[in-house]
Amino acid sequence: MLLAKAVAGDFTGSTAIETGVLWGGISGEKFKGLTFIDAKAKYKPDQIVKVVQLSEEKTKSFLGSAVAGVAGGLLLGGAGLLAGALVGGKKTLARIGIEFSDGCKVIIEQAPDNAHLKCFLMYAKTAGVLEQDLGF
Repeated sequence: MLLAKAVAGDFTGSTAIETGVLWGGISGEKFKGLTFIDAKAKYKPDQIVKVVQLSEEKTKSFLGSAVAGVAGGLLLGGAGLLAGALVGGKKTLARIGIEFSDGCKVIIEQAPDNAHLKCFLMYAKTAGVLEQDLGF
């Protein structure tokens, strides 16, 4: 299990990307589901209907301009600048948009080289729900 961060959409906060044991290597078959800890919501793999690897431009269209505008304001506001200055350095994060069978949507962020995230993306590709493969 890996904790990722849901940054926008119907859920925010800590998100568990659940996989089986990764000792034998990474594969989509090891992906077991997503759990949004704060909302106490759990989704099995077959409840995922769409996965989009988002560039910054795609984030806005995935959730709608209203949510993206609020998130952008939060990220670029004074508090965001202060927090960025305190953390220091640049982190490259993969931003993944996910749509579920109940209509809920969420954007999660995680380091693109993370094994659990790679299992999730491999699952999405083999299940035919990955819309765009940016090579993360």
